[in-house]
Amino acid sequence: MSPSPPPHLQDGALLPLLGRQLRLRLRRLYPSRVRQVGGELWAPLTLTDPNQLEAALEQWYRQRARHELNQRLEHWAKIVQVSVSGLSIRGPRTRWGSCSARGRINLNWRLLWLPEELVDYVLVHELCHRHQMNHSPAFWSLVQHHVPDWQRRRRQLAQVKSLW
Repeated sequence: MSPSPPPHLQDGALLPLLGRQLRLRLRRLYPSRVRQVGGELWAPLTLTDPNQLEAALEQWYRQRARHELNQRLEHWAKIVQVSVSGLSIRGPRTRWGSCSARGRINLNWRLLWLPEELVDYVLVHELCHRHQMNHSPAFWSLVQHHVPDWQRRRRQLAQVKSLW
């Protein structure tokens, strides 16, 4: 499984979004910011430097992650019957998410590169830490209650290779 964006970000490249794909289109834009138009992700043609384009796309993904992941987190928090004190969107290369003892959930913006079922597994995993701040058998039992196939999803996550 490799939901990561292609190494060469160019016009026509396919970028993942929650199990779907958006076609990257370099366009003359005003205002000059990345935006989604239907099944396309429009980026300013003026971003000729690959680093600038990557930064602009990352900013778009981060903003989208704040909205999408917050909605999904609220949905799952009700089901898991926990409260969350806050949400942070971050970009670590080694973690999909974490939960603090105070109930703050940290999520990786790259979760948007994954299919929805894997995102939901990560959210449930972190929310279950609100009941059990460990990985004890009681914790995994709680995860299994909400995501019966959590082991398959966990294996799929382990196969994900993120790039940028």
